[in-house]
Amino acid sequence: MVKNTLNKKSEKKNLKLHQLDIYKDIVQTGMNNLSNYDMQIIDDNAEYLEKLYKANQPAYDILFENMKNADSPEERADIRKTIIEIQRNSCSKDTENKEFYSKCQESHTDNIFQIFKCVSYVLTVVVREALIYKLLSKKGYI
Repeated sequence: MVKNTLNKKSEKKNLKLHQLDIYKDIVQTGMNNLSNYDMQIIDDNAEYLEKLYKANQPAYDILFENMKNADSPEERADIRKTIIEIQRNSCSKDTENKEFYSKCQESHTDNIFQIFKCVSYVLTVVVREALIYKLLSKKGYI
């Protein structure tokens, strides 16, 4: 009878420890997910910038060739204005892209932290339950 009671207590303790490991794994997975998501955003943005550069390159090539053949300062000034306009448009698109990624990242982070809050709450309940059980068993109520 005593051995059976000890086995049950040991099993219950092992179950609690296993639950803690599960919660720890959830948090680690969440942190890894956040890190991977952030790295993916950086990679996606770098890829986007490369595509933007390649898309504008033919226009730059033509404008630079025109700059070589320009006869007057006014022509060169007009070409410079066009180059600046292309760069402004690219910067504007890049800013839009970064704002989009920022919103995605913020939403993803909020979701992960909601999971963390749930895990934290469950852990608080589990630990509190374990402490109450320990206290009651010490006092002889269990």
